[in-house]
Amino acid sequence: MARISSFQDVLDDSLLTAHDRQSDLQGRLEACGPEADRTWDVDLNARMATFTGPAGTFTATAHLLGSAAPGPGSWLWSWANPQYAGPLVARAEQVRRFGEQYAIPPLRDAEVPLDGEPRQVARHFCAAAGLICGGLTHYTLDAGSGTVAALLLESPELAPTPPSAIRAARVLAEVAQAGQVRNWDRAIRSYAQWRGFTLSEAPEGLTLAAPDGTATCTLDELGRLGQVKGNFHQA
Repeated sequence: MARISSFQDVLDDSLLTAHDRQSDLQGRLEACGPEADRTWDVDLNARMATFTGPAGTFTATAHLLGSAAPGPGSWLWSWANPQYAGPLVARAEQVRRFGEQYAIPPLRDAEVPLDGEPRQVARHFCAAAGLICGGLTHYTLDAGSGTVAALLLESPELAPTPPSAIRAARVLAEVAQAGQVRNWDRAIRSYAQWRGFTLSEAPEGLTLAAPDGTATCTLDELGRLGQVKGNFHQA
C-alpha cells in the first residue's frame, strides 16, 4: 500500500473506485424507473434511504457523513453536529479515526473550509469515506439553502459487481475529464487493488485485466493519464 501523507493521497486512492461503485448504485436506481419519475426519502431516525419509481422501490441503510454549506463556507462532519449521534454517525467517526491515524486534517477536524462548490466538496469527502469504510457507495442530496448533505449507503443489493475492463475504460476517461486526480500511477494501482483487477506493467503503461478483457493506461512524462487502450471480449 502506498504511503498516505495527505488528503490528496486519499482522493487519488479513492476517486476511480468511487466512480466505479457509483455505477452499481445508478444501475440499481434505474431499475426503479427513470430519474425523472423517481422520488427519494431519507429517514435519519430509522437510518434508511428509500428510492421509489414506477418499476419498484430500493432501500438501503443510510450513514450520515456530513454537510457542505455555502453559508458558513464549510464542510461539517456529522459526528461534530450535536443533532446526531450513535450508529447514524458511526461511519463518519470511522473516517475521523483514519484521519487521526494518518494526521490528515480534512478527515480529522470537525469543520473544513470549502475549497470548491458544495456538491463537489461533498462528493470528494464521500469518495474518500467510501473507500475508508470498505468501498461503500454514496448519495448526495439538497438539504435546503444551498446546503448539500452526504450519505454512505449500505445494502446487499449494492455488493460490488465483478471487475470489468469495459467499465474501467469508461471510468478512467470520465474521472480524467473531471481533472481531480494528481497521481495517476497511484490512482490506477489503488483501483486495481480495490476492484480486483489483475495489474501488470508494460513499456506503454499499466494494464488492468478482468474477465471481459484488458484496459491499458499510458502515462505521459508528467505522470498524467494519456490513452486508455481497450482489448475487450465476452466474459
